[in-house]
Amino acid sequence: MISLLLSILVPSLGKVRRHARALHSRSNLREIARAVNVYAVDNNDWYPPSVATNGPDVRFLSWTMPNRLVAVDAQGPRVHRSISAYLGPYVGDVEVMQCPNAPRRFRYLQDAWDQGDAWDNPDNGPGPDELRGSYCMFWDYRGYMPEFDRAFRGAEKSAGQAGDSTLLATDYFAFDHRRHPNAYASCEKFAASDRTIESSFYPSYWQTDEPLTSIRIRPAAAYIDGHVEPFDAKDIVEVKVAKTADGRVPFADQLQAGTVLIPRQASR
Repeated sequence: MISLLLSILVPSLGKVRRHARALHSRSNLREIARAVNVYAVDNNDWYPPSVATNGPDVRFLSWTMPNRLVAVDAQGPRVHRSISAYLGPYVGDVEVMQCPNAPRRFRYLQDAWDQGDAWDNPDNGPGPDELRGSYCMFWDYRGYMPEFDRAFRGAEKSAGQAGDSTLLATDYFAFDHRRHPNAYASCEKFAASDRTIESSFYPSYWQTDEPLTSIRIRPAAAYIDGHVEPFDAKDIVEVKVAKTADGRVPFADQLQAGTVLIPRQASR
């Protein structure tokens, strides 16, 4: 009798826990959207500059994956290299920046968030270090959408402009980055998955070699109007990391700069 009850209860409890974590993650994304929108209220409608950039000068700007929390270099004077330098006063708890479904909590998150632009990983040599997170931030971001042969353009202002996406943030969901070559990875767990190895710069993600048609996860996305909703992993648009400031030219695939997957409705 007891074994029968356990066979019924254990799967049900697993589903309850997964549902609770999904709700928690959506709450985090909602808080990120709220924080960046309140920042815009205090800054004449402008969102913070994206830190997912390479190079200290916009004339030579290229992009990286939008899950970056701290860049190696700022784009110039009066521009921060860390998201926390912009959003620290608006995010009450750094745990908001951590996807609860990720394989493990990223050990450097709290210190890097507190130090902001001054972040220097103590496990590495002296000098500025970058840091990645388990959510992707899309305001002021540029990337290349091969399906439409045009740039993805994240909103620079909360009012938006013609051609801007209304997407602000998503769970990390990506393909063929050098951390997970020729594989899909996410902070949401796949049915058949391994873990990427945590490093000084990257948290651990779930990864799978399954084709996209077999993936059943439902990542979530937050939008400018504050609403958060899950999206089907198969109803997505690819956004490749761009090597030009306008987002119209992607890096070559063999460089494995990465492709982030966004909900189709966010590509419009």
